[in-house]
Amino acid sequence: MRSSVDEQLRTLITNPLLQSDKRVILVIDAIDECKSGSQRRELLEALATAARECANLKIFLTSRPDPVIEAVLQGLLIKEKLENRLHDVKHPDTTNDIAVYVHHSLHEVLPQDKRPRLAEKANGLFIWASTACRMLTSETRLSSPEDVYDRLISLDQPGVIDDLYNLIFERTDPEYYAVMCSMLALLHGAFEPLTVDDLDDLVKHAKGPGTESRKRTQCGFKDGSDPIPPPNAGRVPSTVLDPPRWR
Repeated sequence: MRSSVDEQLRTLITNPLLQSDKRVILVIDAIDECKSGSQRRELLEALATAARECANLKIFLTSRPDPVIEAVLQGLLIKEKLENRLHDVKHPDTTNDIAVYVHHSLHEVLPQDKRPRLAEKANGLFIWASTACRMLTSETRLSSPEDVYDRLISLDQPGVIDDLYNLIFERTDPEYYAVMCSMLALLHGAFEPLTVDDLDDLVKHAKGPGTESRKRTQCGFKDGSDPIPPPNAGRVPSTVLDPPRWR
């Protein structure tokens, strides 16, 4: 039977620290990535309890603005709080950090006068800047850095990551495009499986003939809305097992 978050923290962190004089800093990045608001609340309340019980435990959290997190933390004594600095894409620290990153990454690829324009095009989004830099420095690119740069600068909206991904897909060798899409779908499903709600949403928007019951079975449901493996679950696609077919 699974233990609660509070019990796990007590077993793994609180109790050992109560018997030690060592000072420990617990760092949790992107705590807002817990999808469920109830899970975020449970985790934060357990961390708050651990911090109150252990004087030698310090906790460092990062998160995007989130009402659940703010509500739990509101009544706690917080030593230091940096609010909205990194979330604000227009903050000087954010734009300066991106400019430094672009200059360092592309100093052997682009002339100095072009690097600031690319950093500005990121519009404060590091993921945009880092992806663009990878496109320019990749050994497998199909075009020269100058051509890639021109396409990046010509994008209509600055900092729109979807436009950047579309540009990557457009520049993919047509011979491998279909396989790439299949592999990305496979990886996405492996690292972030669909939830029951996601599957239910697929059923609602399913197209083609078939009864509702049949659609639910195809999407991984059985009677009572319990998820079950679809017919091909667990079977590795032949394109993965037989690379020569798509090379």
